[in-house]
Amino acid sequence: MAIALLSMAMEEVLVMPNVPPTSPWDAYILILIIPFIMRLIFIAPPLLDLINTYAPPGERTRHIKWFLEKLKRLP
Repeated sequence: MAIALLSMAMEEVLVMPNVPPTSPWDAYILILIIPFIMRLIFIAPPLLDLINTYAPPGERTRHIKWFLEKLKRLP
């Protein structure tokens, strides 16, 4: 019984907030999420331009390839 209640409570925590917010918790999560998304939108294009300008042509995707290779090795 306790495990069922715990799993039910955890599922509620991982739910995306409603728009418009129906509770203070939904509003708080939206206040945290919206600036993060805005930063990604505004920072990503200049950062990619900077990488393409200053990184040597062979080095531009090396880190991404390294990360994906390590990710594939995980069990």
